[in-house]
Amino acid sequence: MSSYTGMVASVDRWLGQWPAVLSIQSKPHKEMVSDLVDMLKSRVRLWKEPNHGGHANLPENILVYRGGVSESQYQTVLNEEVPLLRRACQNMYPRGDQEKGFPRLRAGNGMRTSRRTPDRGGGGQER
Repeated sequence: MSSYTGMVASVDRWLGQWPAVLSIQSKPHKEMVSDLVDMLKSRVRLWKEPNHGGHANLPENILVYRGGVSESQYQTVLNEEVPLLRRACQNMYPRGDQEKGFPRLRAGNGMRTSRRTPDRGGGGQER
Protein backbone atom coordinates (compact mmCIF):
# COMPACT_ATOMS: atom_id res chain seq x y z
CA MET A 1 0.00 0.00 0.00
CA SER A 2 1.30 3.45 -0.91
CA SER A 3 1.89 6.24 1.58
CA TYR A 4 0.67 9.73 0.80
CA THR A 5 2.15 12.99 1.99
CA GLY A 6 0.87 16.51 1.80
CA MET A 7 1.94 20.02 2.59
CA VAL A 8 -0.10 23.19 2.95
CA ALA A 9 1.29 26.68 3.30
CA SER A 10 -0.13 30.14 3.58
CA VAL A 11 0.44 32.13 0.41
CA ASP A 12 -0.69 35.49 1.71
CA ARG A 13 0.16 37.55 4.76
CA TRP A 14 -3.47 37.46 5.94
CA LEU A 15 -3.34 33.66 6.22
CA GLY A 16 -6.42 33.40 4.02
CA GLN A 17 -5.22 30.96 1.36
CA TRP A 18 -3.65 27.58 2.09
CA PRO A 19 -3.18 25.64 -1.17
CA ALA A 20 -1.97 22.06 -0.80
CA VAL A 21 0.46 19.87 -2.65
CA LEU A 22 0.13 16.08 -2.43
CA SER A 23 2.62 13.35 -3.22
CA ILE A 24 2.72 9.56 -3.31
CA GLN A 25 5.77 8.25 -1.49
CA SER A 26 8.21 6.34 -3.69
CA LYS A 27 8.67 3.72 -0.96
CA PRO A 28 5.45 2.45 0.66
CA HIS A 29 5.27 2.60 4.48
CA LYS A 30 8.24 4.97 4.68
CA GLU A 31 7.68 7.60 7.38
CA MET A 32 10.27 10.10 6.16
CA VAL A 33 8.95 12.34 3.38
CA SER A 34 10.84 11.77 0.12
CA ASP A 35 9.57 14.81 -1.84
CA LEU A 36 10.00 17.30 0.98
CA VAL A 37 12.32 19.72 -0.84
CA ASP A 38 10.15 19.93 -3.96
CA MET A 39 7.02 20.36 -1.87
CA LEU A 40 8.53 23.22 0.15
CA LYS A 41 9.88 24.95 -2.96
CA SER A 42 6.46 24.76 -4.63
CA ARG A 43 4.79 26.44 -1.63
CA VAL A 44 7.40 29.23 -1.48
CA ARG A 45 7.01 29.83 -5.23
CA LEU A 46 3.26 30.29 -4.70
CA TRP A 47 4.01 32.89 -1.99
CA LYS A 48 5.76 34.99 -4.63
CA GLU A 49 3.34 34.34 -7.52
CA PRO A 50 1.21 37.40 -8.41
CA ASN A 51 -2.02 35.37 -8.63
CA HIS A 52 -1.53 34.10 -5.08
CA GLY A 53 0.55 36.03 -2.55
CA GLY A 54 2.50 38.21 -4.96
CA HIS A 55 5.03 39.14 -2.27
CA ALA A 56 8.24 40.88 -3.27
CA ASN A 57 10.20 39.01 -0.60
CA LEU A 58 10.34 35.40 0.47
CA PRO A 59 8.66 34.48 3.77
CA GLU A 60 10.61 35.56 6.84
CA ASN A 61 9.54 32.49 8.81
CA ILE A 62 8.76 28.92 7.89
CA LEU A 63 7.16 26.84 10.61
CA VAL A 64 6.80 23.12 9.97
CA TYR A 65 4.29 21.03 11.90
CA ARG A 66 5.25 17.42 11.25
CA GLY A 67 2.58 14.82 11.96
CA GLY A 68 2.72 11.05 11.78
CA VAL A 69 5.99 10.77 13.68
CA SER A 70 6.39 8.78 16.87
CA GLU A 71 8.71 9.84 19.68
CA SER A 72 11.25 7.25 18.53
CA GLN A 73 11.24 8.68 14.98
CA TYR A 74 11.61 12.33 15.99
CA GLN A 75 15.42 12.25 16.02
CA THR A 76 15.41 10.66 12.56
CA VAL A 77 13.23 13.52 11.30
CA LEU A 78 15.68 16.01 12.81
CA ASN A 79 18.65 14.23 11.24
CA GLU A 80 17.15 13.58 7.79
CA GLU A 81 14.33 16.03 7.01
CA VAL A 82 15.51 19.23 8.68
CA PRO A 83 18.80 19.31 6.69
CA LEU A 84 16.76 18.87 3.49
CA LEU A 85 14.52 21.80 4.42
CA ARG A 86 17.54 23.89 5.32
CA ARG A 87 19.21 23.09 1.98
CA ALA A 88 16.02 24.04 0.12
CA CYS A 89 16.00 27.43 1.88
CA GLN A 90 19.68 27.97 1.11
CA ASN A 91 18.91 27.38 -2.59
CA MET A 92 15.91 29.75 -2.62
CA TYR A 93 17.01 32.62 -0.38
CA PRO A 94 19.67 35.16 -1.37
CA ARG A 95 23.00 34.97 0.39
CA GLY A 96 22.73 36.69 3.76
CA ASP A 97 18.98 36.01 4.10
CA GLN A 98 19.21 32.24 4.29
CA GLU A 99 18.68 32.06 8.05
CA LYS A 100 15.49 34.12 7.71
CA GLY A 101 13.54 31.30 6.14
CA PHE A 102 15.15 28.49 8.08
CA PRO A 103 12.35 26.12 9.03
CA ARG A 104 11.43 25.63 12.67
CA LEU A 105 10.10 22.14 13.29
CA ARG A 106 7.34 21.03 15.63
CA ALA A 107 6.21 17.41 15.74
CA GLY A 108 2.46 16.90 15.86
CA ASN A 109 2.50 14.71 18.97
CA GLY A 110 0.99 16.45 21.95
CA MET A 111 -0.18 19.44 19.97
CA ARG A 112 -3.29 21.00 21.54
CA THR A 113 -6.08 21.53 19.04
CA SER A 114 -9.08 22.17 21.30
CA ARG A 115 -10.26 25.70 22.00
CA ARG A 116 -10.11 27.10 25.49
CA THR A 117 -12.73 29.38 26.97
CA PRO A 118 -11.47 31.98 29.46
CA ASP A 119 -12.61 31.75 33.05
CA ARG A 120 -12.54 34.48 35.69
CA GLY A 121 -9.32 33.16 37.22
CA GLY A 122 -7.34 33.81 34.03
CA GLY A 123 -7.09 30.14 33.11
CA GLY A 124 -9.16 28.33 30.59
CA GLN A 125 -11.59 25.51 30.22
CA GLU A 126 -11.43 23.10 27.28
CA ARG A 127 -14.46 22.77 25.07
